[in-house]
Amino acid sequence: MKKIILLLFIFACQSNPTFPWYKGNLDELKTITGSKLIMIDFYTDTWGWCNRLEADTFLDSEFLALTEKFNSIKINAGERDGSKIAEQYKVRGYPTVIFIDKDGTEKDRLIGYDTPDNYIPLVNDILAGKNTIPALEAFLTDNPDDNSTLYNIAKKYSDRGEAEKANKFFKQFLENNPTNMEEEITSAEFLLAKAGWDNGDISGLQKFIKDNPNSDNCMSAYQLIARFYTTESDTLMEIQTLKEMTEVFPESSSAMNSYAWRMTELNKNLDEALIIAKKGVELADESSKPMILDTQAEIEWMLKDFQSAISTIKLAINLDPENDYYQAQLEKFKLAN
Repeated sequence: MKKIILLLFIFACQSNPTFPWYKGNLDELKTITGSKLIMIDFYTDTWGWCNRLEADTFLDSEFLALTEKFNSIKINAGERDGSKIAEQYKVRGYPTVIFIDKDGTEKDRLIGYDTPDNYIPLVNDILAGKNTIPALEAFLTDNPDDNSTLYNIAKKYSDRGEAEKANKFFKQFLENNPTNMEEEITSAEFLLAKAGWDNGDISGLQKFIKDNPNSDNCMSAYQLIARFYTTESDTLMEIQTLKEMTEVFPESSSAMNSYAWRMTELNKNLDEALIIAKKGVELADESSKPMILDTQAEIEWMLKDFQSAISTIKLAINLDPENDYYQAQLEKFKLAN
């Protein structure tokens, strides 16, 4: 009997691996990392894809085996100290993983969620110095008109927030009029338009929407234009832009949630926002549904339908029971009831 219990205990431990995160701060880690690169995982508590990346990819057995080759640290960009480091490295979305050396020099970055099968080869390339900016620049010296390299190096500079360098390579790429690279052409046009937005000019994004109505980047263009109107305190145009986005992307849960949540922040059009949030819940997959249920619950709370708000946030908690924010929302709704 004791042997059975022991075996069960060992199996339980083996089936719940932990990731070897460094527990100190980044400055400390830089002093001891030596020749090993440092993997920084920039995350926020409120974005579900950050948790998914660790659970699905970092804790994959093959990825865990890789961790002997580098040191790792998590940095919460939602906290004051973490946000300063994220700003230093021009992190603009989460999760973002950046590999640096002991001097803090960035070697490469990976943005967003991906599965182990796709993620691990990218990390291996970084560790081997392949497809990094220095490697691509060296290749470009001997192959100045290689369109794939021009696009890839431009994209990497864009991801780093180095717009001037990115624009130079994007423009050269587009001037070459490459064939069989329609997706990359559309991406380059969008990122050039976004660079204009960075400087307060939304005309490029407006043109991009008109010229590329079926592009995956079209929704991002709408969201950026809405943010421009936010900074301009033009609430009417901001709402109009977000509403148009829901009409152009009627099957997108993200579009529905963007509109509905912003209405909670503005305290505008709440009845309509509730309808749109509920549609977003219907469209959402299991990973994003808790977030949109929270939006729905927030609207119900603002409309003083406290019982519905409590019921809705409980659905979100059932889907994501470890999320402290949803638990806090439940307490808030109960206090109002």
